[in-house]
Amino acid sequence: MSVLNRSRSGIPSEARLLLDCARASIDSERAGRIKDLTKDGLDWNLLMGLALPNGMMPLLYWHLNTICAESVPPGVLNTLRNHLQRNGRRNLRLVAELLELLKLFENNGIPAVPYKGGVLAAQLYGNVSLRQFGDLDIIVPKSHALSARDLLLSRGYESDVQLNRWQEKALLDSQCHFHQVRRDRNIEVEIHWEIVPHFMAVSVDLQQVWQRLVRTRFGGTTVLSFSPEDLLFILCVHGTKHGWKRLQWICDVAELVRRHHAEISWRRLMERAETSGCQRMLLVGLFLAHELLESPVPGEVLSKIEADPTIGFLVRQVRRRFVQLRGTPSVFVELFFQIATRERLRDRIKYLSRLGVALNVTDWEVLNLPALLKSFYYVVRPFRLLATHAPVLWRKYHQ
Repeated sequence: MSVLNRSRSGIPSEARLLLDCARASIDSERAGRIKDLTKDGLDWNLLMGLALPNGMMPLLYWHLNTICAESVPPGVLNTLRNHLQRNGRRNLRLVAELLELLKLFENNGIPAVPYKGGVLAAQLYGNVSLRQFGDLDIIVPKSHALSARDLLLSRGYESDVQLNRWQEKALLDSQCHFHQVRRDRNIEVEIHWEIVPHFMAVSVDLQQVWQRLVRTRFGGTTVLSFSPEDLLFILCVHGTKHGWKRLQWICDVAELVRRHHAEISWRRLMERAETSGCQRMLLVGLFLAHELLESPVPGEVLSKIEADPTIGFLVRQVRRRFVQLRGTPSVFVELFFQIATRERLRDRIKYLSRLGVALNVTDWEVLNLPALLKSFYYVVRPFRLLATHAPVLWRKYHQ
């Protein structure tokens, strides 16, 4: 039995209900528990305020409406229903645009894999309306990233900022995506060439990942997709990048494991993660899904988790932040979390050394320098980061 289940009495009812609804399907035992919780004097505003930033509004409505609509205040149920309908309409528009873009890339000889978003909703939840996502993520080989960006520009998309040639190269070397916006349709697209930015010191061999791509049915056609093992690894690295701030990301991992548990080669997956220095990231994601959402985890994986006390510590930090209804952690807490997820000392050193010099679009928006003075950005960047974060920290600790 998981730690969470042994101590459910210490978890706010609103968080317990959200955890019970954070899955694609509900069994009879859990349905009964949901019914009991809705009769337990819930703070419905708190529940919705917790569900929205965690990406759980669609699933919350879907299960409450199916299991116990009569126990939900009509205004709350109507708000949740309206959100699901808006989310569904927007997701369908995004899916239609995604299919057009994939066709555009294919016609121009650019291999492209849709990442997260609608494809993940269809694969894991069976319904594109049941997952919140706000933009389109597409991964292309790094050698095709600029060409893919230019195709988007020809289709009416705009870049966040105009970059010169050396800035484009710096972005390709230090970051992982271009961000494009089509304002007339209110659609945002990120063209990825890496899973995470270079400064995160994650050694993923994307060439090998590309060789293991599969084709999957989506939107009435077939699209390229990651194998279940690679997708699980990618989801765990992505969740780590963002400190697992959304229950949605844990839910994605849990649903993927439930659907593909038997076909995943766990030993091979562990070996790949260890080689890339990301085994702890993978194990944290799997343990979060197991502890919070009761997804299955093989015995050999649990043995690795138990052998590394840092994993349990990190999972408790994420769990405590959720069940205690805490807000966004401070920048120092996030930094510590990122360092602790690296099991290898050399990767921690790489992460810290690269973080301070990883130029991004904001650096060029704040100060636009000619190529001859580009080295000056590395002098200015620490001061910019200090100016950005110091006031927030000051307010946080002097309230």
